[in-house]
Amino acid sequence: AETIDGALSKALPGIFPHLGFKMGGADELIAHPALSAAGRGKVLPFYCSPQLAYQELFGSLAGGKDLQAAAKLDQHLLDFMADDVRRVRGQLSSPETEKLDHYLEGFEALRDRQVKLAKLDDNAKVHIPSITDKYTSPVETHRLEAHFDLAAAALIAGLTNVVTVDADDLDLRYSGLGLGEKSIHEIGHLADDYKEGRDSNFEDGTDGVGARNIVRKYQMQLVAGLAAKLKADPEGDGNMLDNTLIVYFSDAGQQHHANYEHFPLVLIGNVQGKFKTGRFLHYPSYGQPGNRTMGSFYTTLLHAAGHPRDGFGQIDLRLSEKDQKEPLPELFG
Repeated sequence: AETIDGALSKALPGIFPHLGFKMGGADELIAHPALSAAGRGKVLPFYCSPQLAYQELFGSLAGGKDLQAAAKLDQHLLDFMADDVRRVRGQLSSPETEKLDHYLEGFEALRDRQVKLAKLDDNAKVHIPSITDKYTSPVETHRLEAHFDLAAAALIAGLTNVVTVDADDLDLRYSGLGLGEKSIHEIGHLADDYKEGRDSNFEDGTDGVGARNIVRKYQMQLVAGLAAKLKADPEGDGNMLDNTLIVYFSDAGQQHHANYEHFPLVLIGNVQGKFKTGRFLHYPSYGQPGNRTMGSFYTTLLHAAGHPRDGFGQIDLRLSEKDQKEPLPELFG
């Protein structure tokens, strides 16, 4: 069903309603992880290739003639495909027509996006990042750094208002951090071994928990870099970070094989002063009085975005329905 980034992309639309970046394999271009969706059956795409993302986001704005020519060709191709779909549409049955309408909607959205990109002013072009070797590097961490560069540039240039970065995957490796060939999955099991008193060391003596902390520290450094770039960009009476919220959290909760009863979050930014920052909040455990759900947190985000809803996601029938349909008052300033 609809996820929170999908909902926010509708509440805060941009030229690109939503941008997803994923630390995929070196040969992957685009992925559709079971992470983000605009609605039922509408999984959102994520760029795995920083080079492809650069071409599609900034190709028509960049100074290179090759990139501009490719963007122009894309626009002509989208026009042709949309016209072709309309021509074929009248020859199909109702179920097939519905499928084709979905494709037509996508083609037209892409074409409209190209038109809007072409109308961006010179100020947006100032924020185009410079392509470096890390955009095509075989080292995972280099490509992830490129994704964060692109995310910052897209936000500052006004291409989008909602970005999701998938910075972890069970099968991926953080070899760029000196963690060898062990995957995130293997590091997670080493952390479990450490807690149980079993041998959990890498060859250099680093244990599983230490390895996971190295990854977290690196991710937080990338988040801090993103925040610094937003803070350096003037906006209104302050800077862009004043109008932004960065949410850093796990997709699984409190442990390697989680039961999803605890979800630690780090929030950076206060969305025009709507959130009170500089605090540590600890809600009661699952089933205890005062316990709240991730749905409550997502509802809070939608309230902060100016699009309040009566709850978000599925209701847990074992908990108070009222608590799950209200935002978290403790977060508001």
